[in-house]
Amino acid sequence: MISGNSLLCDGRFFHVRCCAHVLNLIVQEGLSVASELLENIRESVRFVKASGSRKDAFAACVESVGIRSGAGLSLDVSTRWNSTYDMLARALKFRKAFARLKECDRNYKSLPSEDEWDRGERICDFLKPFSTITTYFSGVKYPTANVYFLQVWKIERLLKHYADCGDFRVEEMAMKMQSKFDKYWDQYSIILAMGAILDPRLKVQILKSAYNKVDPSTSEEKVDVIVQNLKDLYKEHREKAWTTSSFSTIPTAHELLTESPLEDDPNYDVFELERSIQPGSDNTKSNLQNYLDDPRLDLRSFTDMEVLSYWKGDGQRYGDLASLACDVLSIPITTVAAESSFSIGGRVLNPFRNRLLPRNVQALLCTRNWLRGYAVLEGDIEEFFDDGIEATTSMASSSGV
Repeated sequence: MISGNSLLCDGRFFHVRCCAHVLNLIVQEGLSVASELLENIRESVRFVKASGSRKDAFAACVESVGIRSGAGLSLDVSTRWNSTYDMLARALKFRKAFARLKECDRNYKSLPSEDEWDRGERICDFLKPFSTITTYFSGVKYPTANVYFLQVWKIERLLKHYADCGDFRVEEMAMKMQSKFDKYWDQYSIILAMGAILDPRLKVQILKSAYNKVDPSTSEEKVDVIVQNLKDLYKEHREKAWTTSSFSTIPTAHELLTESPLEDDPNYDVFELERSIQPGSDNTKSNLQNYLDDPRLDLRSFTDMEVLSYWKGDGQRYGDLASLACDVLSIPITTVAAESSFSIGGRVLNPFRNRLLPRNVQALLCTRNWLRGYAVLEGDIEEFFDDGIEATTSMASSSGV
């Protein structure tokens, strides 16, 4: 029996690292190798964006070589690795336009060589899945604990693939990223891997198959560790729920002196006997074991299934496991959304408005969200606010806030 206020399993599953932050550290480690390889591409973008006349000249070059321009060039930021990917992805589309610019502007001296462009394409292909996974990790409208395992597994497989791709520079990037991956995710996160097991489309079978593709010699051991920890967590969760319900049924002095209406029920004595039995003391299988033994749902047939809705509906047949599943699946695997929400404070509290009362700051933030919605996580949050926050603040000023 455990204390009602203690953490389950002594709190060993309480701390979860921000997955987007860990992924950022991993990719930044690889980009430290590629920085000098991309210098000419970066300088080319910087050259074009330095003035309006150069932008006009470059636009003419784009038109002359027949490129249909979509998103324009963007310069990367050292603290955001995905901005480097965006810079590469956009610059590579204008490869011929940069060559034409070299012919038209003698001041342009940083044109990348063909080898540099080719390597930039390989690095861009390498980084693309990481950008997609970062966006997926940062989702706020769906449970994230169940998506963690397969995405981290994809990262590990990508690193192993590019560590032997034939380009020694990209291989060096992959190996440095692998060392950082091993530091944080060598054993993955056990509590978040449990989230994958509690997804009825994945369960133990998918985890075992995934581990087999990485290293068949250790797959059984790794799966057993996760399953055993899930059983321990379920046992303590069940005992804690039983302890809480036991305390809630202790009768008051008034109830002891007053005849209980339940005593008129012919099954009253049986209810009392059942209440005295601790969970798991009988020989029947637990709800967790029943869930693990039941067939896995076909992933192709349930691609759009909402996992929490499943546990609130069909999953209720597994009794007390449903509440544990909802708790685990609701674990946010990244703090990016929260950090983004707080990071706009500097945009509202600029040097000319730094004496605003807290309630007025809150009004500005709420008004901005009502008018513009929340920030798009895969985009640049600073650019997103450029055309929205001014309208919000000016409206608040005109209303006397």
